[in-house]
Amino acid sequence: ITDEIDIDGLYDNNVEELVTVAAITIDDFDYYIRGHQKVSSLLYFGIPSRLREDILKFVTKENDVDLNGEKSGISIEGTSTVQTILEPSNSVSRKGKNTRNGERSKRDYDNRNSANDDAGETAEQIAYAELTQNQKLNVIWNSKYSSKSSDRNKQPPNGIVCDMWVHDPENGNMYFEVKSSITEFEMSINEYNSMLDNPDSYEVVLVNRDTKEISRHKFDELDGLKQASSYLFKFKQKRSDG
Repeated sequence: ITDEIDIDGLYDNNVEELVTVAAITIDDFDYYIRGHQKVSSLLYFGIPSRLREDILKFVTKENDVDLNGEKSGISIEGTSTVQTILEPSNSVSRKGKNTRNGERSKRDYDNRNSANDDAGETAEQIAYAELTQNQKLNVIWNSKYSSKSSDRNKQPPNGIVCDMWVHDPENGNMYFEVKSSITEFEMSINEYNSMLDNPDSYEVVLVNRDTKEISRHKFDELDGLKQASSYLFKFKQKRSDG
């Protein structure tokens, strides 16, 4: 009688041994395996002789990149404003797909969030430079990315949610929500309601980071383009006696 081999158990044991011997985290291992699928197959049968050294080199290199190459150092000079017409798109939104596909480690997830964070910060820098320098607006940059600490203390009135705004009691305030996109973007419910409640003074600023161009759009132009991309389920729980 032949005992059934637990190949998943062998794999788990080999991974646990490798992580311990190499003195790495399981997240380091997952991040390495993400781009080395052939190695993953070998671990069902044993631990390749040079795998420990290869993983350590990879992890060390990636950590150096994280420490030294976080920002692209993009120049904000040469910004401009363009007039664009936004037309409905029938393409399937990438946001409608499972954005976690392909992310097998926490580090993959963190890297994607970091990239999105960098893109958002750069977009706001471009928008701020264009609005203040070329359009001569006295903009208050109140978002978390603001390079002016004092501006972060000057939040817009009435709970309006935006990245930047202009305080103008005589002519009326202006509000700007910056989005780094040329095809689609998401708004939180608070951002959307702020735009809905202030259709004449609230603008979405679309930023093309490659060309450093911005375009400005209001509610009446944007509302017909919205699509549902997520759902919130709210409920109370009570124990069923059935």
